[in-house]
Amino acid sequence: MYANDPSLNPHGQHIFDNDETLMINMLCGNGFAMDLLRPCRQFHSPHASHFTEDILRALHDSKTIIVNLSSAPDRILRYFAQSICTSIFHEQERKFVSNTLENRYVQVYFEEAHNIFPTSNSTTLSIYSRFAKEGAKFNIGIVYCTQSPSTVNKDLLAQTENFFIGHLSSKLEASYLSDVQLAFSGCERQILRNRTPGFMQVLTFSHRYVVPVQAHMYTGEPRVLTDEHGYAFA
Repeated sequence: MYANDPSLNPHGQHIFDNDETLMINMLCGNGFAMDLLRPCRQFHSPHASHFTEDILRALHDSKTIIVNLSSAPDRILRYFAQSICTSIFHEQERKFVSNTLENRYVQVYFEEAHNIFPTSNSTTLSIYSRFAKEGAKFNIGIVYCTQSPSTVNKDLLAQTENFFIGHLSSKLEASYLSDVQLAFSGCERQILRNRTPGFMQVLTFSHRYVVPVQAHMYTGEPRVLTDEHGYAFA
């Protein structure tokens, strides 16, 4: 393709926009475009499906979805986590706008959240910040665990309702936590000294004080029982 070809510039305006020019360069074997795509070859599969649509369809049917990205590089981990969460948010928002949300709830769990969430000094409105600020309206809840609260966006921490704090090994992390959530002010020493497995400082939305709780190891046995009328109790 010749950029100075007059047939491509009728009336002095280029006939292709930037996206179309990029596609043409790629199809014509432009080396720069291929260099950008070549690192992605290892992630390509001829059997790949529209996994986002599959996830949304399964969530609509109240199914549990497990996405294992533990062995993926950080860049791939963040990309897919953000892509999936954005799709979930937009789908719940679409149902809300069309008045079809009803009692359809989505609960998202994040393991090792410090590898996924943006840092506290991020100035962009990430999808995770929207989860924190607008998620309740669209029936979206999130649960996340991290070893480093200071690496989690402040907006997300400030909007978190329930905290289960085990052990933090750094004074900086403990101070950051009490900075964002005032209720933990004065509990920093107990958190730093705690070494007992399952012993946690718990702050819930329904209680204004931090309460020490000893959680027992889960053995896999069902903890929810039902009486003769079918009512569940712990």
